[in-house]
Amino acid sequence: MTTVAGRPPAIFRRHLATNTVDDPDVLVALACDDSFVVRRAAFDNPVTPPWVLDLLFRAGADQHLRGRGTADPGMDPDDLRRLVECGPWARMLVVDHPNTPPDVLDVLAGQPSARIRESAAQHPRAGAATIGRLCADPEIDVRREANAHPARPVDAHELLRCVGADASLEDLGPTHRPTRVGSATLRAAATLGPWGAFLASRH
Repeated sequence: MTTVAGRPPAIFRRHLATNTVDDPDVLVALACDDSFVVRRAAFDNPVTPPWVLDLLFRAGADQHLRGRGTADPGMDPDDLRRLVECGPWARMLVVDHPNTPPDVLDVLAGQPSARIRESAAQHPRAGAATIGRLCADPEIDVRREANAHPARPVDAHELLRCVGADASLEDLGPTHRPTRVGSATLRAAATLGPWGAFLASRH
């Protein structure tokens, strides 16, 4: 079977979700899978722990785990912390929930999914350090949202401008020619994130 980055294909994960009867932890992960058919198979498995289904529904899953329903606005942040560890689809729900705490958003800002990082950059509870890192994200849409966030740190924006970004942080500055910048500034920009590292590498 073909795998992506060592991950079993969806057809195999669905088989596991249907037939697993002795490992609730596996079913927790499969109920939070990014494939609907896998999630649905886990939902139909009577061994799947009810607590994870309850958290998914309260975080905003619809009754079939197919898409979005209505999130519980009173959901406890600790429940969101618990859910974020369960799987990729759960993280999608958590990053969009209004009660997600800043420390969880900081973790989500480091996820491989650009969709999750973009949502973290839009979240009103995201902290300044999180937004600063997302200003140097490799994806333009993520940088655009981070740049527009009220918590955007001025120093991160100025640092990226100094090493060659335009004002929107979406592209290179108008001259497209790097000016002379000190090594400490270049190191700081590279540490901020991939876009900062790219800009620093041009000097």
